[in-house]
Amino acid sequence: MLFMLIETDEDRRTFARLYEEIYRQLIHVARRILSDPARAEDAVHEVFLVWAKYYDKYKNKTKTDMLRLSITMTKHNCFNILSAEKRHGEVALENEEIIADTKADLLDGVIASDELSRLMDAIKSLPEEDQTMLAFRYDSDLSYREISHITGLKEKNVEMRLYRIRKKLKEVLSDE
Repeated sequence: MLFMLIETDEDRRTFARLYEEIYRQLIHVARRILSDPARAEDAVHEVFLVWAKYYDKYKNKTKTDMLRLSITMTKHNCFNILSAEKRHGEVALENEEIIADTKADLLDGVIASDELSRLMDAIKSLPEEDQTMLAFRYDSDLSYREISHITGLKEKNVEMRLYRIRKKLKEVLSDE
């Protein structure tokens, strides 16, 4: 079904490769949030359905950008599923805690918006590659091993690189 939404054979092959490369990471993210393999699979499938439907719009993005965007979409989709279930009284206690934590994080973000703004400016001043590494680790919540798999770097190199990036950010923020 997904492939029927994509027009050319070449685009179908490219989409299939992308699907194979990032499917496991998306399932991992969805399972952590939803705690149910079947619902996680549904959530990820919906993300790929969007990709297939709007493939022409996104086909020129890099694999890294597609992964970042897909992880973000998967998280949002999972939280939407949990919110819908909560409205219908179907949420398990552990999922309710995730939603509460998310709301608390949002509130903390509003309270610290000035600090967040400074941090975002500091991150934007970093090279794009460093920004991507930070996004993998903190936005997408990937492990060093997962980042290593995506980037092709050794796990220890990923860890050291992120350490140096954080150190650089601290320096930039303390200079202000």
